Amino acid sequence: LATNENDTYIHISSTTIKDMNDNPVTESSITEVTSYVPDVTPPALESFIIDMDLGHLIINFSETVLDVSVQFDYLALRANETLPSIPSNINRQHQLSNGTVITTSGPQLTLELTEDDLNEVKRKDVCTIDLQEQDCYLAYRTGALTDMNDNPIQGCREL
Repeated sequence: LATNENDTYIHISSTTIKDMNDNPVTESSITEVTSYVPDVTPPALESFIIDMDLGHLIINFSETVLDVSVQFDYLALRANETLPSIPSNINRQHQLSNGTVITTSGPQLTLELTEDDLNEVKRKDVCTIDLQEQDCYLAYRTGALTDMNDNPIQGCREL
């Protein structure tokens, strides 16, 4: 549906729109689009929450992303935004190995970390302090996931 000019149509019923005098619009037949501009905008990460008890990452995006496109090994949690460029903090990051997407495609995905990944994040003291200090950043490579039109998220911070 609405992926190209061959499957994009519109139908307007008489109850869809009214004019300034409260008159309904004339019902239209199904009409094919005359011009189609495809989605080429990659998704962007807007925010995330980590639940260290459940081992869940809840990630919010600028648009719907495809649940089966998540590449866990393209994601890393780190204690500092500028890692790995700060040598003293190099051990306070963890690249994920695997996991499970426990929600379906949408603008928010919930990822369940593996027990091994969660234990490593805790052992490395990443994402462990309260919200008054920030020690939890999510880094990702280009292609860590895609939107519904196969546009890959663009990388953020070197892994």
